[in-house]
Amino acid sequence: MMKYNKIIDLVKSGNFSVGDKTFKLTGTITPEEIMHFKGLIGKEMKVLDIGVGKGVSTALFSSICDKEVVGIDPYQTTEHNGSCEMLCVALDIKKPVIVEKMSIECFNEEALLDEKFDFIFIDGYHTFDATLVDFLIVEDKLKDGGLIAFHDCYYRSKQKVLNFALKNRDYELLDQKPKAERGLIKRVARCIYHALFKYKTNLPLTIKLLRPGKTDSSLVIIRKKSDYKPLYSEYFKF
Repeated sequence: MMKYNKIIDLVKSGNFSVGDKTFKLTGTITPEEIMHFKGLIGKEMKVLDIGVGKGVSTALFSSICDKEVVGIDPYQTTEHNGSCEMLCVALDIKKPVIVEKMSIECFNEEALLDEKFDFIFIDGYHTFDATLVDFLIVEDKLKDGGLIAFHDCYYRSKQKVLNFALKNRDYELLDQKPKAERGLIKRVARCIYHALFKYKTNLPLTIKLLRPGKTDSSLVIIRKKSDYKPLYSEYFKF
């Protein structure tokens, strides 16, 4: 069985065990998102994962890529009990490099120094300021044509950062989406409910970013077209 199928099985079960320890897999990427990443990421790509958490996305990337995957998570040991490393052990996957610091503290880390990445996954702390800092810290580490993926994009904070990137940087919204799990009516109704009541976001922007006609995933991916940044005298409202 391919590694990603094993990862999907563990996500569906909600936990995994190594020795006498059991680790819960809560708040992870979904099986549909796992399959989407499998088709999106090539084995030759260099990948950075911000917000390793339980380690599902990081382990998945490490199972796909020949090159070393780098993960950033200041709480990997203290809060998550080394879940990512243990998941890699359970799945017999090569271990990624885990930097146990906040992204803003990682400027001089050897794993990031002079590196350029093809794919960056931002799934750290979900506040606007934390997500914006994660984006600003790593955008210069992304190759032209590279991809940045944001998870849990029903949150207004995530949508604000995405809108900033699309209006004040040279990125395009990727049209490709994870396969839908729910039917069209259910996912459109769910998107409207989330926007108007649960997360209280701007409905047109939510529809633009999340495309409920195509998917029910909270994953949004943008592609870097160039290193353009506005002049200090320029500002585009987001």
